[in-house]
Amino acid sequence: MKKKTLLDLEDFIYEFYGEENIEISVAVLTTILGVFAGIKPAGLLTNDVMKNGKALLDGGKFVDFLSDLGIYILIGENRISHEGEPYAGKAEENEIYDNDLDVISLTGDAPDINDLDIEKLDVSKLGLDGGEVRKFNLECLRNYRGGEFLYISFQKRICRELKSAYELMMDSMRNGFVVDGKEDEWTVATFKIGDLLGYPETAIIEYVSKNKNELYINSEEHLARIRRNRYYAHSEVFEEAEFKEYDLPMNLAIKKYLPRTATIMAADSTKRWLG
Repeated sequence: MKKKTLLDLEDFIYEFYGEENIEISVAVLTTILGVFAGIKPAGLLTNDVMKNGKALLDGGKFVDFLSDLGIYILIGENRISHEGEPYAGKAEENEIYDNDLDVISLTGDAPDINDLDIEKLDVSKLGLDGGEVRKFNLECLRNYRGGEFLYISFQKRICRELKSAYELMMDSMRNGFVVDGKEDEWTVATFKIGDLLGYPETAIIEYVSKNKNELYINSEEHLARIRRNRYYAHSEVFEEAEFKEYDLPMNLAIKKYLPRTATIMAADSTKRWLG
């Protein structure tokens, strides 16, 4: 049953990251559940390597969990190679892109979490073959070294779109700043990333339009919004609407299906939870 898979995944993530990295565990689990519940078309994770040398992909358990949930994993590359040289994105000229069956509405309203029964969800109902998902996901175990980006979605096509957009965005930046002359590339890529991650359009627009406005970025009002919200930078005018569109459905799903995570998040008085 999918609900048991989610609970087992929750235990696995907290054990892997340890007590000292609770917030990372929460971020990983909310990303995965957001994709599974249809709140996020895609999610971005990292093949983290812990101090003991263990990587998230080691042993294949993480791949097994996501495969059981019907979620594809596309592995990228670390932006910094193990030799310390900047990673240069390579075009996948010979890659064949599949016309996967659309199983997520990119424009529909957020799901009613109270009507969502994960125990009854089955990947076959989503047009997916669990064996095919697992076969695809096993590819990410072949040559990883740690630190790679992991792009997840119910659709391979969306995984590839997120990977392409993220690499374009990173290639347009140096040391955290947009390179002069590459503003258009950064803007297009950032809009695409925000859309694929399911963030409200108003939040994406404000993030992009005010990216170089240091007075706005460093203002107490902006920093306060970041401190009290969890998932992304909310806009100044539409914070409440954005919370109801994205944050609240996400938190309701967590409350219903990830009890350990819900307890941790609800206990954090610095962040908004259900209101």
